[in-house]
Amino acid sequence: MNDPLAVTNTQTSSADSVLAETYFGSTKRVALAELKHRLSIYAVIIENNQMLMVRTNNAKWYFPGGGAKVGESLSEALKREAREELGVEVEVGELLYADDMIYYHEPADKAAHLIRLYYACRPLTREFHYQDAEERDDFLAIDWVALDNLNANDFLPSTLRALNEIKKRIKEQE
Repeated sequence: MNDPLAVTNTQTSSADSVLAETYFGSTKRVALAELKHRLSIYAVIIENNQMLMVRTNNAKWYFPGGGAKVGESLSEALKREAREELGVEVEVGELLYADDMIYYHEPADKAAHLIRLYYACRPLTREFHYQDAEERDDFLAIDWVALDNLNANDFLPSTLRALNEIKKRIKEQE
């Protein structure tokens, strides 16, 4: 099995800045002094060769999940994020993938060095909604995305990279 942390990071840095992926899919150079670490946890929910994802107002699909709060366990954080973004309780399974990236969020004018963990999850109910999400005004949809017909334009590059690595991991387990 390949080490998911050995995936080549395409970010380039200089002595005082680094290239970040942005919310709208471009890149922006940000000062290292502006960066904070953020631990982010995401739910990977796959059924019938489809993955449950959320779409935001930048017209991109994302894994449901987000930042862990200080003092929260990984499992607690992921369950909270699933309740907020999907409106459901989930059973948290194994870690499928981990990576890091530099991200700049234009709407908030904030940059972060994200440590991203992706866990297999199983929803315990079937009625999805995002009314409780902190970012609910940015959300457009919750839907199943077919894994066989992915359109790269529907994802930020970092999301597509993670998705492809998770697909490889799942295939290795079959």
